[in-house]
Amino acid sequence: MTVNKLILPGSLAGVPKKADRGWCWFVLALSVLMAGFLVGPRVPDDQQEVHCVVNVRVAGPWGVSLNCDSSYYMSLARDPSMLLAPRSVRQNRPGMVLAAATLAMPLSLLSDLAVLPRTLGVTVGRADMDPQRVNQALSHHFPQYAAYIALNVMLLLLSFHCFRRVCGRDGVGSDTATTMVVVSVGVLLVANDVTKAFVWSPHNQMLNIFVPVAAVAATLRSWSGGLLNRRFAAGAGLLSGFGYTAYQLFAIIPVCVIIAGLLHAGRPQCSDARSRAGINIALLLGLGVAPFALWYLFVRMATGEFYDHELSSGLGVWMINAWAHGGVAALLGGWAQHGAAMVKLAAWQAIPIGAVMAVLLMAAITQREIVCAALGPLVPVAMAGLFVSAVVVAFYASAGYTPARLAFAAIPPLIVVAGAIAVAVVQRLEAIHRRMLACGCAMIAALQVIYVIVKDGPYS
Repeated sequence: MTVNKLILPGSLAGVPKKADRGWCWFVLALSVLMAGFLVGPRVPDDQQEVHCVVNVRVAGPWGVSLNCDSSYYMSLARDPSMLLAPRSVRQNRPGMVLAAATLAMPLSLLSDLAVLPRTLGVTVGRADMDPQRVNQALSHHFPQYAAYIALNVMLLLLSFHCFRRVCGRDGVGSDTATTMVVVSVGVLLVANDVTKAFVWSPHNQMLNIFVPVAAVAATLRSWSGGLLNRRFAAGAGLLSGFGYTAYQLFAIIPVCVIIAGLLHAGRPQCSDARSRAGINIALLLGLGVAPFALWYLFVRMATGEFYDHELSSGLGVWMINAWAHGGVAALLGGWAQHGAAMVKLAAWQAIPIGAVMAVLLMAAITQREIVCAALGPLVPVAMAGLFVSAVVVAFYASAGYTPARLAFAAIPPLIVVAGAIAVAVVQRLEAIHRRMLACGCAMIAALQVIYVIVKDGPYS
């Protein structure tokens, strides 16, 4: 398996149509997972305020604990002009709202959709909040709610797609063992606390899964010379640019792409390509900045001011204070402190990765030469995954805000690495060992799904 074979192959025309069965199994697993999350609500009624959720009950055993920001997201998608209101909390992040508003337009034409919550027997209860606030949000803004959930599911599907692309043709092989490994690792990408807490809520937290996985794919492409391709540079710039208007984590994509591209251009054999890399970096940065800059200018012209909720809340301000009071030492110390907190919160969420690596280690014990031969070409993948994970940690450490749901963003790149290794190894093992490895990965994924569904929490 060559490095180029691992990185975003340009065409899958030669892949049998049977390869799509991996998608079928993944969609089925995701459906089971989401149905499991619908059993509830899980949050005790007297703890809703503490966990910033609102319990929504549906007839029968079904119900969800909506994040307390959900009704605001739905209202914005119904009337995006609210983004221009003074001190609008999402004024600096309009992307997800505008995407949901666009997606909700055709749904809004379905008059029966508005009465669906009442038909399903939806009830809301929270002592410190007027239940009509959420009831009305669901009944009047149900097309917007459905649009956000569709976006959440779409981001999870795109995460699986990016993982398959990183694995290249081996990741879409038609044999059963490879399909089992790919689907199992894909399930590990989506069976986690972030999905459990937010997939049924209008929110942007699914981007903490998609963006790191997309960053790994983009980093590998850039490392293999993609930054010299004008089309790739423009695509990465547009993705990060429009993405940044929805969630600031998209800023890691140009960082990863540029660093990987410069390392490639710095090779002695690539000296004639450095000028092209420079032009494409300028293109990438220009397209990466343009969408937010245009939105900023539009808001300033329309309202005379621009409100950034994150800056107003003090995110990132600690760096200025640290520099002012202690210089470089204090700044590095603060980064180390926040980064260590991120790693500590992420570590226990990485247990499924450890389980996959344990299965691979067992395979290595019995088939050492085959496993070692498979690992050689995967060094770039491992480096890209570790690098992106470190960049995510540095990004959130810079903000100075490190809850567990944000710490999880460092995990998807590592899942991609473990998955790419498992796919490469299973392709080379003998039949009986292939089945053992595939069944081991499938068992880990099944146990993770069951655990995440039945465990207590998380709620926000």
